[in-house]
Amino acid sequence: MISKFKEDFFWMLRKEKGYYPWVDYDRWRLGKLLDECHAMCLKCKHAHEGSNEDLIRTLVSRNVCENELIDLFLKALIRAEIRFVSRYVPQRSHEERLTGNLVAEIDNSIHLIADEVRNASLKRYSESRIIDFLYYDLSRGGKIEKETGADLGFILVVDLPDHSFLVKSLILQAKKIHNSCQIDDAQYEVLKRWCAEEGKECPCYLFYDMNLETLTSPLVLPIDELTIQTKHEEATERNSGSFSLSFNDVCKEGYPLSIFVALRLTAKEYGKAHSSFKDAREYFDSLSREQWFNGRVGIASIGKKINFNTDNNEILEISI
Repeated sequence: MISKFKEDFFWMLRKEKGYYPWVDYDRWRLGKLLDECHAMCLKCKHAHEGSNEDLIRTLVSRNVCENELIDLFLKALIRAEIRFVSRYVPQRSHEERLTGNLVAEIDNSIHLIADEVRNASLKRYSESRIIDFLYYDLSRGGKIEKETGADLGFILVVDLPDHSFLVKSLILQAKKIHNSCQIDDAQYEVLKRWCAEEGKECPCYLFYDMNLETLTSPLVLPIDELTIQTKHEEATERNSGSFSLSFNDVCKEGYPLSIFVALRLTAKEYGKAHSSFKDAREYFDSLSREQWFNGRVGIASIGKKINFNTDNNEILEISI
């Protein structure tokens, strides 16, 4: 277990928050994901046959990814989620402020493991590799987000000697949920039309569990999953203008943000693939110009430093 993260991981294990409610709903999904990482030792595999606590303890205390740098990234995201649900969700802020708190914790957690990543890369590659994170604002004012439903973006870059070069983008709409929540039908239609356009990625909802009894890690649910599509179709038939999603609906097909970004985003079926970071950055810039996306974008780079400056007329220039 990463010593810098012990206090937060112990809080999750002691309070049974964070991953616990999601694992309680369907524990075998996490077990399957761990097996897919191809690095489970016999003791780790045995944990799948034990309690939910055994499974979660395995996740936070052992290398569950074949590549240790990816594993450290996953651990940093989990730690950020724990601090988010324990410190900020109970303050009952609105979605935009909560999103800012979450991304700030991701930034902090990633930079805390800089030394661990550097040491792991020296051992694995005999050269120093780094992990970096930057959060930048594409907001142009107005109320674009309410019309489009997109207010948070991610770009993940993986550039390592023994890993296929990867640049993926992800678009999210943050939504608070307390046992259940209402999804605006018109907003969902906009997201659905965007998803249907050639070359466009499938946006996702990012649910913040506001129930203090559960305090689940933020859950990502793609808009094309069966449950949410069925709910939308039923609402359209009733001409109701909105539809309800239960917490169980979200747990059924959603994933914690940490798993979705660190493990699922590298799968072909999630996110939009780009040929380079420059292509991904231009993609978000075009969305902003088209007034479809008006939010903030988090950039995570595993392997190379994120360079930025404001020399060009105070416009932030970013490169990797």
